[in-house]
Amino acid sequence: MKEIVIGENQIDKRLDGFLKSYLPEASTGFLYKMLRKKNITLNGKKASGTEKLKAGDKINIFFSDETFEKFKGKKASDSADSPFSLKEIEELDRLKGIHIIFEDDNILLLNKPAGVLTQKANPKDLSLNEWLIYYLFKKNEVTMESLETYRPSVCNRLDRNTSGLVICAKSLLGARTMNKLLKDRDVHKYYRTIVSGNLSEPIKLTGYLYKDEDKNKVFIQKEDPKDERYSYIETEYQPISYDKENDLTLLEVKLITGKPHQIRAHLSSISHPIIGDVKYGGKKIGSLKRDNMPTWKSRGLRGSTLEDMINRTNERYLELGLALIQKIPTPITPINIEKETRHITLAYFDQKSTVDYIGVVQGIPVCFDAKECAANTFALENIHPHQVSFMESFEKQDGIAFFLIYFTGRNEFYYLPFRKLNEFWKRAQEGGRKSFRRDELDDCFIIQSPGDNGLLIPYLDTIQEDLDQRD
Repeated sequence: MKEIVIGENQIDKRLDGFLKSYLPEASTGFLYKMLRKKNITLNGKKASGTEKLKAGDKINIFFSDETFEKFKGKKASDSADSPFSLKEIEELDRLKGIHIIFEDDNILLLNKPAGVLTQKANPKDLSLNEWLIYYLFKKNEVTMESLETYRPSVCNRLDRNTSGLVICAKSLLGARTMNKLLKDRDVHKYYRTIVSGNLSEPIKLTGYLYKDEDKNKVFIQKEDPKDERYSYIETEYQPISYDKENDLTLLEVKLITGKPHQIRAHLSSISHPIIGDVKYGGKKIGSLKRDNMPTWKSRGLRGSTLEDMINRTNERYLELGLALIQKIPTPITPINIEKETRHITLAYFDQKSTVDYIGVVQGIPVCFDAKECAANTFALENIHPHQVSFMESFEKQDGIAFFLIYFTGRNEFYYLPFRKLNEFWKRAQEGGRKSFRRDELDDCFIIQSPGDNGLLIPYLDTIQEDLDQRD
């Protein structure tokens, strides 16, 4: 006999639906027969299968061990210690570049790198779904027993070669909430991509999409083909910049309806395919000379996610009345300007940048620069002498200067006081190492992210730690 106690992740499910997911190899007819014969009971009583489950309900299944394992789909060789084999664990450990942007009790926001599947395409695949379960299993937030009744999963899907944010549900409440928000289109999906040709005006595209499963390719009709295989689609795009030399446009795309390959095929249908997307007519990336791209357009794109998170944090600090921090733009001098669109197509930096951000925290002047580091060793060549000189002068005026470093491999935000950075800088000038290791840094300056009140990178807490150590 097997007894299942219903928890928070199973409430409001129908009993028959729960049993079907719990015993996937059993037919619906067989399950109803077992309910009629009281071989399956709910709270010790006969059940019809239409009941809505409540927390604390007890389901008893009176099967032999062999019968239970047969309908559960278990094999005698299945491990009772882990949801994954040793080989699968090795492969999951090799999935690099997956970063947690936000996490609470119900959801995770992950930054998925290109090359990683969101969901399995084949039974033997390992995708973001499996990575999520492996991550939660290592944290003891899911167990072999809990996975029998509820499996955390992704809520939105990105193509294998697309990078970006994926919403993951840790709990049933998280899944239901996020799925409703996505269904009602209360969560907007934005993508950035580079397409061939010059697109100078924002536009909304509509059409009808059909996917040929055998070819794994979609086809779009502008007018309604009166064919039930086709689904209505909407896509909006906003041009950001145009590279005249390479005839490429950087777009921000808003996905209104979400169908497979929608953005790729929709842009291809107006003769502006995504570069590298050869399936839909895009040019091979190998033919693009990156060095010919104007520097001012690509500068800072590698850290754009970090910058966005800092900007949102600063906006929130302003709303809470805690700080006023401004992003400092680096002045540029245009060389070429398109006469028709007035777009800058070539420029150079007018001045050396000093710091990324400057402002005031409760009457104290602060300035800082943001950096990303993929390894556990930070190269000092990423910091320039004029930045060190500026921060040194800033601190002499009783200000606080620091670096906010995102160690991507550790998914860790770190507050590096200028005085500590200056120690490493002087060491390098005296012939020592031209880098510093993460293990040389004090863990008290780790930024606990995310924080309360919608703060993505709550660095003010570490400013307080910095002040305390100065006193």
